[in-house]
Amino acid sequence: MHFTMRPARALITAAALAVALVPAAAGPAAADPAVSAVGLLPGTTRTLPLGINALGVVVGQASDPERSIYRAARWLPGGWAVELLRLPGETEAVANAINRSGVAVGSSGEHAVRWNSAGTPTGLAGLAGYSDVYATAINGGGVIVGDAWDRSTGDRRGVRWSPGGALTVLPPLPGDVSSSVESISESGVAVGSSRDSSFRERPVRWAPDGSVRALPGPTDAEGRARDINSYGVIVGQLTTSDGSQRPVRWNLDGSVTDLPLLPGGGPLGAALELNDRGAIAGLAQQADGGYAPVRWGVDGSLTVLPPLTGAVSHGWVYDLNEAGTVVGTSGDYLFGPGVRWTFPTK
Repeated sequence: MHFTMRPARALITAAALAVALVPAAAGPAAADPAVSAVGLLPGTTRTLPLGINALGVVVGQASDPERSIYRAARWLPGGWAVELLRLPGETEAVANAINRSGVAVGSSGEHAVRWNSAGTPTGLAGLAGYSDVYATAINGGGVIVGDAWDRSTGDRRGVRWSPGGALTVLPPLPGDVSSSVESISESGVAVGSSRDSSFRERPVRWAPDGSVRALPGPTDAEGRARDINSYGVIVGQLTTSDGSQRPVRWNLDGSVTDLPLLPGGGPLGAALELNDRGAIAGLAQQADGGYAPVRWGVDGSLTVLPPLTGAVSHGWVYDLNEAGTVVGTSGDYLFGPGVRWTFPTK
């Protein structure tokens, strides 16, 4: 691929890609969020907003009409867009996440990178034996997580960088062959997945000391943990042997809560983002196979996020901040237009 974005913001499954590109009918909304376009970086025609912090600052990627140049970008709440510099000698970059202090992380070429609040990039350490490394998330303390990937073998390892840049491998479950990290909490607990040699993927969490533990679920289920909040609540998806993919929440007491899908819709969904207030954002399949970007309220109510005017009504969700604002795409799942959904304050 020409760029690297967070696995958490990648496709649900390989099968989902085929139907994700089908225009979906608009679903009922339980609230009245406003949708607005994320502005363009000068010289580009497409935006992909991948992260938003508590102050409403957005980071992501912008591309030209031919999708031949990919540039990391930061958007201030007022819409002003600035490019985040690439590492020397690299031609592309993507910013995947940003913390409250304005420190962003992502990749430039094949290297993981951290941008300070002024936008200056610093390359992060790679992992010996792996061709590519990218950062997916950063917490308020400056601890960063991501993945190392070897393109020749497909092998993947979750990794963590300390605020000082020291690299630690986050291992798969015993007997498994690869791991992938999606997010990290303020206390340093990371979540993601562990995969065995038959490509079965299971949701896991890593304690701050790096030890790994599988999250509960049906014995026949596969899945991935996508996000964790400051309290330790986790969201993601579980896929069972009947082919259904359920958006789920792992609660502090160890129980698993199924989140509702669209009435009359398909059997696939994923909970991708979670904030400390308990709001969750993700995707739910509609009856025609297209995916609707959705938000689940604290009470479990499901809201379909509306399309941008003139866009078909499927899309994708990439991040959710503490104010409940969601960023993603409306229309083409990957090339947008990039949008921001804002909920009324109560």
